[in-house]
Amino acid sequence: MRIERRQGERRNGDRRSTPGAAIDVTRIEHENLYGQVEEILRVIRRVENDLRSVGERLGRVESDVDLMARSKAG
Repeated sequence: MRIERRQGERRNGDRRSTPGAAIDVTRIEHENLYGQVEEILRVIRRVENDLRSVGERLGRVESDVDLMARSKAG
């Protein structure tokens, strides 16, 4: 395969591309990283919601235990 350079163009066989049309690796890496951060934030939000739910249930159990203790004492 013959490769020629002409006025900022690259030619590989019948395919031509300009340097500006090349894939922007930095942009792709940024998009990949952004997607990973979004996924991590979704997981953190889910964990926070689960933790909040567990805390509320624990609070209800503690209230029930306190009520039982008072009823036995009185």
